[in-house]
Amino acid sequence: MEANNVAKTLMKGFNKPLILCLIEKRGRHGYDILKELGKMTGREYKPSIIYPILHELEREGYIVGNWVSKGERRLKLYEITGKGRDFLAAIKSFFSLSLREFINDLLRG
Repeated sequence: MEANNVAKTLMKGFNKPLILCLIEKRGRHGYDILKELGKMTGREYKPSIIYPILHELEREGYIVGNWVSKGERRLKLYEITGKGRDFLAAIKSFFSLSLREFINDLLRG
């Protein structure tokens, strides 16, 4: 039970970067992001988790959403902005060094 809580807590911090990574590859709508996050992490994501994060990323200027028609349905297609690419690059840079050092220190005890 405790391990599940740890994983859940850690994943919360990775939701934004994971979503940005998915959108960076190609424009995506919310349900597509929901499915892909599940595949990537092996965890179940609910719309009540994903959509507030998408709205926050949009408000912060990291992504932009545009309504598109798919058949008779309208979907909001999210794409990464230049600011979002810069933010994601900074995250990747931070984790490539800092996380590696943290894990090495943690394993050394």
